Amino acid sequence: MKKIICLALMMLLCLGLFTVVAGAAPASGYLSGPDAVKAGDTITLTFGVSGTNIFGVDCTLSYDSSQLTLVSTSAAIGGSWVAESNGDQVLVYDNDQTNLINGSSDVFNATFQVDPSLAVGTRISVECNGMASDGNADMDIFGSYSTVLVKEQVDLSLKNLTVSNGIMSPKFSPAVTDYTARISHSESKAKISATAADSNASVSVSDTSVAEGESKRVVITVSSPDGETKEYTITVTREKAPEESEESSEESSKPEESKKPDDGKKPEESSKPSEDESSKPEDSSESSSEESSEESKSSKDEDDGKDDKEDEAPSADLKDPKVIDGELSPAFSSNITEYTVLTDGEIDIEDIIAETADPDATVKVVEEEAEGSEQRFKVTVTAADGKEKSYTITATATEEDVPAMTVPVKCGFNCPCMWLWIVTMVLLAAVTVTMFVLYKKLRNEKK
Repeated sequence: MKKIICLALMMLLCLGLFTVVAGAAPASGYLSGPDAVKAGDTITLTFGVSGTNIFGVDCTLSYDSSQLTLVSTSAAIGGSWVAESNGDQVLVYDNDQTNLINGSSDVFNATFQVDPSLAVGTRISVECNGMASDGNADMDIFGSYSTVLVKEQVDLSLKNLTVSNGIMSPKFSPAVTDYTARISHSESKAKISATAADSNASVSVSDTSVAEGESKRVVITVSSPDGETKEYTITVTREKAPEESEESSEESSKPEESKKPDDGKKPEESSKPSEDESSKPEDSSESSSEESSEESKSSKDEDDGKDDKEDEAPSADLKDPKVIDGELSPAFSSNITEYTVLTDGEIDIEDIIAETADPDATVKVVEEEAEGSEQRFKVTVTAADGKEKSYTITATATEEDVPAMTVPVKCGFNCPCMWLWIVTMVLLAAVTVTMFVLYKKLRNEKK
């Protein structure tokens, strides 16, 4: 009987010891740092531990000294924690033992200088081997960091873009690459000023001279040191000089014509004028003025007739198209046929307002296939004489920020606490069965 009771007590004691040992989680370490590193960068790595009642960490850093140079180390945990280093060995501890680590916490930072001569694609790595102490035991901890050097990224955007002697449209934005500008007929070149957003990038501008009454596409190219480029364009239109009217030229010539008869007269004839003779020059001047006025009127009528005929010529141009809840880029011009527009979402054909410059022309809007989230619309204008002209409008929806989802952490089947619970239940069931068997034997002995 005594042997059976002792056996039961030993099983309960073993169950208690097993529960205590299984509940003590071992310590672990981690080493983290930046993802994108370039040659010549200064990087800071952070070493941390996870455990219970940890009050001290002793760690040795391992790395390739031809690639990295250790600059400094410092404590990453506040309070009474202190960091001491001797070369590549780092000791961090809680001086007052009042702020012990329970869970996960960053412990110290290590700052390294990357060799500037390393090539793109070189892998650099750092390891941290050491021990963490909770006052009762020293536990091995380990952390590692590794990354591949990337090339230096250069921002190929412009910081500003202006046309000092003209009017540019739309208003400059680094994300918009197509613009239009209008300069006076007296300006032979567009005075374009452009500055790169990145000091490592260079800017070049193509020929800015424009012929009178014509348009020209000027390209502004932003280049990186390794040859990557980004282009901005400005379609510059130079106005045509105003033409002088025929009436002003005829009026300026009249005084010269009126002087000719006076200059051609003889002194004797002019000294003895008769009434009939004196009246003749006046009549001739009046008739000549009437004839010149009639000629000017007829020529003016002919010009007006020509202009009317030109105005009446069939046209296949659009008249200032618009997109509801969007703004065309670049600003509309009849000689520009491709446009872009940013919208809050998808647009329909009905959202595009397209009117023709010629009231006798017809317009048709058709949606075409486009890549990704873009929409492309083809606007075709057909003149009265059958002539067609097409415009393209590409609509892009602006991206909205999607809120990050927080996924709750659940304890899976491989979690240590799950196995602890299963083993505990099995042992409790075994103890219960054993006690029940002992109880039955005692009753049978008494009988």
